[in-house]
Amino acid sequence: MNKNAFASAILCLIISHPIQPDCLFNTHIWNIGQGSWTTFVKPGHCLHLDVGGEKFPWQALQELCKGKQNMILISHPDWDHINGLIILKQRFTNLCRGPSYPWQKLGYRNLPPCLRQPELKILYQGESQQQGNADSWVYLLKGKLIIPGDSLKNQEQKWSRQLNRMAKILILGHHGSNTSSSEVLLTRVKIDLAIASARKSKYGHPHPKVKARLKKHHIPLITTEDWGHIHLQL
Repeated sequence: MNKNAFASAILCLIISHPIQPDCLFNTHIWNIGQGSWTTFVKPGHCLHLDVGGEKFPWQALQELCKGKQNMILISHPDWDHINGLIILKQRFTNLCRGPSYPWQKLGYRNLPPCLRQPELKILYQGESQQQGNADSWVYLLKGKLIIPGDSLKNQEQKWSRQLNRMAKILILGHHGSNTSSSEVLLTRVKIDLAIASARKSKYGHPHPKVKARLKKHHIPLITTEDWGHIHLQL
């Protein structure tokens, strides 16, 4: 992402609450309290990467994704990454299952499989499937947005090797917990913006040590709690 494109993305982000038609957003990181839900919109399709939180933007989702094929991707089955699926299945009939954690509950595995989308790259697949944070699947969207679920520092050392030094936007792993966003990751990958999807009073995220590491690497941090829904053009 060059500086002009990045500046344009941030400009749209700053003026865009709620969604405005003059910025052609295709990526939405929703303010759902403590949780994680990112939606990528394209003609005919919406990709939802994790669908969990404490509150949900149903009206905006209806406007963006009603009548489209909706691909659901689950990084791992923690409740704050999956609990929106129950209502999502009630409100949308055209759901399909993307390449993601092999989860069996809430009828997720009964959803028909989706065709793989070229905008999405899988950086890491959990190795043990013991439903822990370390088994989080990690995604790269449009070559720019890193969505790591609750992936931990040890796993970051593995999947960060696949990323080049081109500027990326990082949704902080584990909502900004000190278990993620390691020095290795921040050194190995050029991050131009970090985003925390969390409610601070719940678990104290983003952690002060994470914020200190970001500051050391001159990486600006914004949070859904402070900014609301975050809309980007990737």
